[in-house]
Amino acid sequence: MNTVSRLWSAFLCFALVSGCTAPVRDAPVAAPIDVAKMANAERLSEKIGVPADVRYAFSGEVIAGVPAQLQVAIIPRTDGDNLNVEFPVTAGVALRKSVTTQAFGKASAAAAYRLSVEISTDTRAPAKLPVIVSMDTADGRFFTVFGIPLRASGNTR
Repeated sequence: MNTVSRLWSAFLCFALVSGCTAPVRDAPVAAPIDVAKMANAERLSEKIGVPADVRYAFSGEVIAGVPAQLQVAIIPRTDGDNLNVEFPVTAGVALRKSVTTQAFGKASAAAAYRLSVEISTDTRAPAKLPVIVSMDTADGRFFTVFGIPLRASGNTR
């Protein structure tokens, strides 16, 4: 092997070992939106459920194949324990870093518990993204499935 070939081989090995791409960075998180300006998520069942409201806001339009930041706020109407939020696996919706659950623990009435998730949709995405909120209260454990519209009011295309 001549000197040029050896140098080229050494360069390639160095590039492979050191990683010649820029480090992967998380998408910037939008500043928190005032809860009063967020939309209400719809309860998908009429059954008695978790005593909490879910509000949400997208950073922009939800467009298939384009990541969007989703801000969610859970507002308990009573004190409780083990406040949990879950985004069940949903065809056509991908959550960055597979963030599917968030445990907040103790919950205080009227406080806003926030989380931000980057989502991507494709053509299989449902009209509403399901979100399960559960919490323990003095009367027992309750849960409710809420729906966050992905297509309502021209929200997605």
